[in-house]
Amino acid sequence: MTHPPLTRRERAARPLLLDLFCCAGSAGTGYRRAGFDVLGVDIRPRLNYPFTLARMEVAA
Repeated sequence: MTHPPLTRRERAARPLLLDLFCCAGSAGTGYRRAGFDVLGVDIRPRLNYPFTLARMEVAA
């Protein structure tokens, strides 16, 4: 009896991390290196932010 060939395990998706008040992305870079997908959130446009950026403000 033959065994089926071993298949590669697919990598699990990275957990998503919200980088609130992200500024330039220094913390986000560390989280990315630790294995997270990073989504930055800030009220100002950050042209040098290295990851996906959502610009929003919450009205009180």
